[in-house]
Amino acid sequence: MDSPLESTKGWYDLPAVAEAAPIDFLQAAWDWLVATCEKYHSDRGSSVLHYYVGSCLALDDRPHHPEAPVLTAFCNAIDLAATNNPEEFLALTKKSWSSENAILHRLIVRGLCVIVKTKPRIGLEYLIGDPRRLNLGSSLSSRQSDSVHLIKELAPQLGPEERLQLEDLIKAWSMYRDGVEIDNDRDECNREARLRLLDAIPKAFLSTATSNLMHREKIALPHWDEKYSRSHSGFVHQIPPLSKEELLTATDDEVLKAMSAPEPDRARRNSIEVEGGWEELGGAESAAVELAELAKDHPHRVIQLAEMLVRSGKGDAAAHTMHKLTDSSLTDDEAFAFVRKLAALDATSEELRSQVSYLLYRRSKLPNGLPDHLCELLKVWLAMPWDNTYGIFRESSSDKREDTPERVDSVLWAYSGGLVDTDRSFWTLMAITQGYLSRKNPNPKAWLDVLNEHLDRDISDRTWTAYCSEFRWVRISGCDRVKGAEIIIKLFTRFPNLSERQEGIRLIANTSDILAAEFLQRFLEELRSSTSYKCRQAFGELLTLIAFRDSNHSWASRLLNEEILQASTIAKEEAVAVGTAFAAAQLWDEPTVRSEASHVLCMLIPHSNDRISQAIGSVFWAREDFVADEAAQSLLQAISNYPASLAKVSVTDLVEHLAGLLPHKRNVVLSVCKAILKSGRREHDLYDAGPNLVKIAMTLQRFPDTRAEGLSLLEALLRLGLDDAFNILRDIDVQPAVTRTRPPRLRRRRKRK
Repeated sequence: MDSPLESTKGWYDLPAVAEAAPIDFLQAAWDWLVATCEKYHSDRGSSVLHYYVGSCLALDDRPHHPEAPVLTAFCNAIDLAATNNPEEFLALTKKSWSSENAILHRLIVRGLCVIVKTKPRIGLEYLIGDPRRLNLGSSLSSRQSDSVHLIKELAPQLGPEERLQLEDLIKAWSMYRDGVEIDNDRDECNREARLRLLDAIPKAFLSTATSNLMHREKIALPHWDEKYSRSHSGFVHQIPPLSKEELLTATDDEVLKAMSAPEPDRARRNSIEVEGGWEELGGAESAAVELAELAKDHPHRVIQLAEMLVRSGKGDAAAHTMHKLTDSSLTDDEAFAFVRKLAALDATSEELRSQVSYLLYRRSKLPNGLPDHLCELLKVWLAMPWDNTYGIFRESSSDKREDTPERVDSVLWAYSGGLVDTDRSFWTLMAITQGYLSRKNPNPKAWLDVLNEHLDRDISDRTWTAYCSEFRWVRISGCDRVKGAEIIIKLFTRFPNLSERQEGIRLIANTSDILAAEFLQRFLEELRSSTSYKCRQAFGELLTLIAFRDSNHSWASRLLNEEILQASTIAKEEAVAVGTAFAAAQLWDEPTVRSEASHVLCMLIPHSNDRISQAIGSVFWAREDFVADEAAQSLLQAISNYPASLAKVSVTDLVEHLAGLLPHKRNVVLSVCKAILKSGRREHDLYDAGPNLVKIAMTLQRFPDTRAEGLSLLEALLRLGLDDAFNILRDIDVQPAVTRTRPPRLRRRRKRK
């Protein structure tokens, strides 16, 4: 028969079809279900726990609900087939026992729960086959609910020896994968999971030894049968042990008790639904958050409590308040006095040092920076040990995988940002930087000395990655640039992987004029020889930037010319060409190098592919309209000669520049417009550019040497179906029709990044 999934008039007829012919339904649809589940409901699973991947809420909540007709149909077919045709059911589904998908296994177990009443050996065989089959069930209540159900149906049907085999299987089972360290918490979870499985065996069928073991375990594990609360969506608000209002008048003992309250058990959380979300009782973390919120309106009370907490050994709770105190009504002098008091209390935990440093960083601004005594304090804190493994994220091997990108972006000029992921010394380093340099009379020597010393410490490379942009201060008046260059070279020697990171590459770009030629040449060579597409692209961008800007590095111009000559071997050197194109395009706005930028782009245009075309096209994001000079003439002529180079260029941005070059450069403008049409761009690609294209066509018709070509251009726009061209004809014919002429769009050209 045809597949029921294809032959029915609608999905909602499927349950009835499955009931009418369960075996036929499964024969026609089971393989489809397997393929669908394994495609859309699988992932890599856990590296810690034994379980099948994939979930389906409908299987837990509503398998017989009108909203889940497909699943209801399979449940109906499985129930009937397992009852009436167990052999056929097993023949159809046993091949799927090897599947990695939880949805399939839960449906298989549904059938086995019926079949084991007459064929118990098949159920035991299933459970023995994979440890994950003892951890199968609903994620809403217990992951083991289906395994428990199968054991409950299976155990009474087994013989004495087989029941002992089942007991031994469960008692030897672990929910954790081999090699995973079993600490006290994991051991407790393991024992509870085994107890739930053993409890599924009716008492009358348990061996004496197992029954005694279960009795002892139930006393030792009082929460073994506690149901997991159903997951829910929406904001969960934790009610702190003390509210902001209560913190205003609470005694020190009451505050300390609140800051020591245990956190809610996530596995057994008891949330109450309220309007807009959920509420639950919080612990010390929520109390610390509440104290921090108090800083907005009552900063003096907060610093009083923070000092008390530090004296009492609760420095991390006090640390939570620092971010809020930065923008509070405390004066700088009050904030600095508060920091001195904390320092006198020997507040040296990493978290507190970091957060207090953040407070000082935010309070350090022109023209005063930070007082010398606070900078000295920060130097002492920096010299203390820091956990260089601390961070928000952990880099995985997949993060390092480098594929040729479908779409490219500039390494040096593209936007970059996000969360600061460093060790905790970062804000202390930032505070001392601001403290010394955000002064009317800065102290760059002291700053460089701090950097030089800190580079000798065991600090995370992520911290230095985030700090790279701060090396811009080497250009501050009075800074020893020779020493600054030495420290930058020391940084890359100490952390060579910085040369592959965007922040490190940008640092070299911003300081190349003060760095030694030897170091730059070695740095560029490492990028050039890298297997990473991004690094080779960065080589092209950085080399072009140095060649254009740094007159004291004349070798860079010679090397750039050699690279451009290799553009014909584009399949091999594409990444370098992309980088060179991005740099030339981005530097177009600088009049002193525009001629060189035009030369580089013109050399690359004949050999462009989609990615190179995209990089070249960024030249039309220029802040200012193109001027009618030789550089623009050469670039536009090269584009008109190679229409394929327009593949990934924003036509709208390009046409805006063309319209501004009329009438003086009308011949090259006409050539580029013809190239746009030859490039095969469709009407929807030209929609935003339509008004300017029509304007260009009409302007060209005003001059004898371009009149005929201008008319041909307008006719071509008509053939493409551009409304603006039709509206122009209506205006010319003075037709009594409602026109929809659009003015050229307001400039929305992308900003330089």
